[in-house]
Amino acid sequence: VSNRDFKHPLTEKGREQSWALARSLQGTPVARLFTSPLMRAVQTAEVVGGALGLPYEVTDALREYDCGILEGRLDEACWRLHVAQREAWLKDRRWDERIEGGESFYDIRDGFVHGVTQSGGAPASGGAGGPRAGTRQGKPRSCCRRRRFTSGGCS
Repeated sequence: VSNRDFKHPLTEKGREQSWALARSLQGTPVARLFTSPLMRAVQTAEVVGGALGLPYEVTDALREYDCGILEGRLDEACWRLHVAQREAWLKDRRWDERIEGGESFYDIRDGFVHGVTQSGGAPASGGAGGPRAGTRQGKPRSCCRRRRFTSGGCS
């Protein structure tokens, strides 16, 4: 688990996914492009922004959440805890739970809302210019006018 570190570039699969996202957005009116400061997310934004002729904005609001004591670990027990935490949020709706030293779902939500609002746009709308696109953890997330937050991002 490495959500605090900036140093991890896109993998080959991540590069393929970023180009696929860029192709899928061709012809879609995207008003703004936001990215997490993590290297792999910035690299995705570079590909997508380059393909769309759109500059990107780096915002901490899209930074990966803090996994506390799991940061830097790769063992099986770590991944079990990581998955269990995600299931507590997404299946059981226990939004206030966190891994020791990490963030709760509420912390993540509040940081996102504050950060995007500070970036000049309300998070609940793509605005008149079209939808926003963002990347987090190198995974594309297209935030559309019809916003409903799900485990995979905005739908």
